[in-house]
Amino acid sequence: IRTKLNYQTMAVGMEKAYHQAVEQCGEERRQRRQSVWPRRITAERNPDQIKLQGEWPTTVTATGLTCRLGGPGDTITINPGRGSRVTADFFCHNWSGALKITVGQSKIDIVDLYSEQPIVRTVSLLASDTGASENETVRIEILSEKKPASQGYEVWLHEVDVLQAGEVAAQHDDEHA
Repeated sequence: IRTKLNYQTMAVGMEKAYHQAVEQCGEERRQRRQSVWPRRITAERNPDQIKLQGEWPTTVTATGLTCRLGGPGDTITINPGRGSRVTADFFCHNWSGALKITVGQSKIDIVDLYSEQPIVRTVSLLASDTGASENETVRIEILSEKKPASQGYEVWLHEVDVLQAGEVAAQHDDEHA
């Protein structure tokens, strides 16, 4: 009877320790998750991180999205910092053209923004696992190329989001836990 009581007492203590450990781990994850939200950058608020070359007038879509409107030859230069993940949301429609995205001196992507129906498209500009150095820049150039079905070359930039290296690591931990 004494051995059985010792095992029961030990089991209750282990169960309590287990619940405390799970609770503590959950609290740590909740705190990290709160700090993972991306930081929205704009040319006005973050001139050291994003520069718009060209006219880029502010305009509002029929659905109420505030965008910057660019045309062929206009560029966006983004200096996100080391190990960042960078995305940009573009309002796409049947007047949309194409972008050339350059990361540093090597990675070049061409992205066609044409869409028959108006949509917002998120484009990944820089992934955190690319090994970009601290001075790496992302350059977006609006091309004078388009799909034959497109009626124009417009690019409507809605927003740019940056997730810094520490935040990327915390998000990666949460995704793979």
